[in-house]
Amino acid sequence: MGKKLKKVLELIYDVEILTGLHIGAGGTEERIGGIDNPVVKNPLDGEPYIPGSSLKGKMRSLLELKYGWSKDGKPADLSVLKDGSDEKLKSFLKLFGVSAGDKDGKNMKEIAPTRIIVEDFMPVNYKLEEKTEVSIDRITGTVSGAGPRIMERVAAGSVFRGKILVKVFEGDDEKSLLSLVDEGLKLVESDYLGGSGSRGYGRVRFSKVNESVVVE
Repeated sequence: MGKKLKKVLELIYDVEILTGLHIGAGGTEERIGGIDNPVVKNPLDGEPYIPGSSLKGKMRSLLELKYGWSKDGKPADLSVLKDGSDEKLKSFLKLFGVSAGDKDGKNMKEIAPTRIIVEDFMPVNYKLEEKTEVSIDRITGTVSGAGPRIMERVAAGSVFRGKILVKVFEGDDEKSLLSLVDEGLKLVESDYLGGSGSRGYGRVRFSKVNESVVVE
């Protein structure tokens, strides 16, 4: 008999952009005289958004780095579980999930299914900006490559709102699951979201708007 779903928690957050944010569209053709690196946008209305997959992946990777849970630079999987493994690690794997290719059937039954769903964060208010960047040859100190490139960014002061859903099954430590969500978001705040973080891009701040039970 499968696990019984106790409840689904809905957590709504605002994320404020503190420094220019660039999450690339990928695969977009470059246009002569135009923007070389546009941000990802909703094809229906052309407005920028923060993909839930980007936020979820960043939360997971930073938590793995903090606790040393990654294996050979790869995401943590069932092989990191051993008898007596700490409960926080188990909650982490329950929350973020593991690959369907993991072969440990006993542990897979305990861990699956993934508890967290991170939806796309849509704009409350936003402004786009263009930033011209150049690559400098470290030896000659001169501009290298094809010259200046124009980066599109979501400007500081923009605000996005999104939803994180957490499924809680019988036997889950609800407090631990929610603690990992909070910790993951705080780690993102201390790091960056999107690309070019080493150049000061992507600093953000989260604030919880509402928490409710949508299924019980």
